[in-house]
Amino acid sequence: MLLSIIIPAYNAERYIKRTIESVLQQTYQLLQIIIVDDGSTDKTASILNWYAKKDNRIEIIHKENEGLSSARNAGLEKAIGNYVFFLDSDDWLEKNYLETCMEVLKKKRVDVLFTPYIREYKNRSMKTNLFDNSYIEFSKEMVQNKLLLRLFGPVDEEEKDPTKLDNFNTAWGKFYNRKIIKNIKFEPRNIVGLSEDLWFNINIFYFVNSAIYLGNVYLHYNKVNDESLVSTYHPELASTRKNVSQMMRNFARKYQLEKKFFEALNNRIVLLSFSDVLSVCHSNLNFEEKQHVCKQIIYDDMFRDALKAFSYKNMKFMWKIFYKLEEIGSTKLILLFVNLALNFRERVKRN
Repeated sequence: MLLSIIIPAYNAERYIKRTIESVLQQTYQLLQIIIVDDGSTDKTASILNWYAKKDNRIEIIHKENEGLSSARNAGLEKAIGNYVFFLDSDDWLEKNYLETCMEVLKKKRVDVLFTPYIREYKNRSMKTNLFDNSYIEFSKEMVQNKLLLRLFGPVDEEEKDPTKLDNFNTAWGKFYNRKIIKNIKFEPRNIVGLSEDLWFNINIFYFVNSAIYLGNVYLHYNKVNDESLVSTYHPELASTRKNVSQMMRNFARKYQLEKKFFEALNNRIVLLSFSDVLSVCHSNLNFEEKQHVCKQIIYDDMFRDALKAFSYKNMKFMWKIFYKLEEIGSTKLILLFVNLALNFRERVKRN
């Protein structure tokens, strides 16, 4: 059974060799390896060309720089495998990862199989398990009520920790039956911002009839890049988040989804405000500028409407404080609270 692996790459010379080697060293060998060079200006293109000469399973697409979504879509057009798997250019796989997953797919032939992953920071690794059980089979009804619902937003116990909100959203770490995704494309970042994976999966999982969670193998998700970046606040990301929320609401109406999907989306809108505020705190804006941006975030009409219907009953105490401060509207206290929390976290990590 052929597996198509799509690897988008842009200026990835520092990490791409490790990524490719982790694929070539897999115990499962029946692969179509599509690597899309998205207009790189460093040595990425020459590295890819060298690997293509080394292994005839590798196909290279060189294209103009148009972003992650465009690169993945270019890969999808070339994919001919029974299943499609996305891998980012700085992530890597354990040696038996593909074989373990493909052996299950050979037996079960489900629409989607997905796995947990390990966040790889500079000095630590952190497992991100998506469920407590190591193996779960999902029927059509379970896909709708567990997986699609989770994409829309957290409910009940899932509301406890907003940092886990997007753990399931990723396109990587999932094996998609190519028949299921053949008519689905990734939307460009100017429309969906950083939510391209979320919107892609929503459009897929609505039509998924069966899925499997395999919790005993892990993809390695490189977070070193995220830690090393000097953050700049990008105001367009807040507007694209709002755009995606409206797209999700329209999707739920179009397919007449149950009330709980709208409630989950409402929770997502509220909890996402923490990510927006956090990006402001990490930015190089001065304190007055940060206050101004935070005010725009917490007084947004869509956010205020969602906050009115939001229940705090499942939240941990510290999170309740943060969202209550947003409800009150005190930008100064919000920024001070987040900065204190960040400083505390850094001290704990050092000790």
